Amino acid sequence: NCLSQLRKIKFNETTRVVDVIPYKYVLNNNETLYEPPLGKISSQLTVHASIYGLENKLVDGYIKACTDASLNVRQVVISPLAASMYLPKNERIPSAYYLLNIGAKISILTLINRGLIVQNACFNFGGDKITQSLSDKLRLSFKDAKMLKEKYGMDIEPSFKCPVFEKYSI
Repeated sequence: NCLSQLRKIKFNETTRVVDVIPYKYVLNNNETLYEPPLGKISSQLTVHASIYGLENKLVDGYIKACTDASLNVRQVVISPLAASMYLPKNERIPSAYYLLNIGAKISILTLINRGLIVQNACFNFGGDKITQSLSDKLRLSFKDAKMLKEKYGMDIEPSFKCPVFEKYSI
């Protein structure tokens, strides 16, 4: 199919397509769908999709780490898609939700509906900025601020206090 063909495209010599996520389908009568048009009849189908690529060295490194750990890699997908495949196993997860992945440098907000990625947005704001803000406000080293952030998280109105350093409580 066309998505399999898109996965074979190379961005350049050092980068390859790791995932193609359709987010909109348009049939020949201009009917627009945001879920796969299963059971629909049309002489034409336009697919709008996000194409995700990663450096070959990075993908190959992850695959090697998995195979070195005796794991069989069947498919490489972007993390929001992997989460959308795993999270529905928890019955407390609603059918539509936002998934926020805060990385060190960037954050990704993904809208997932019935296991499908509907929309994805990247922000140039990550955990390092949160850590730096804690470091500045609490006058801590970056390392100590990172430890506090990762161990205790942050709540605007916490229901408890926890002493973590001589003069600080969280």
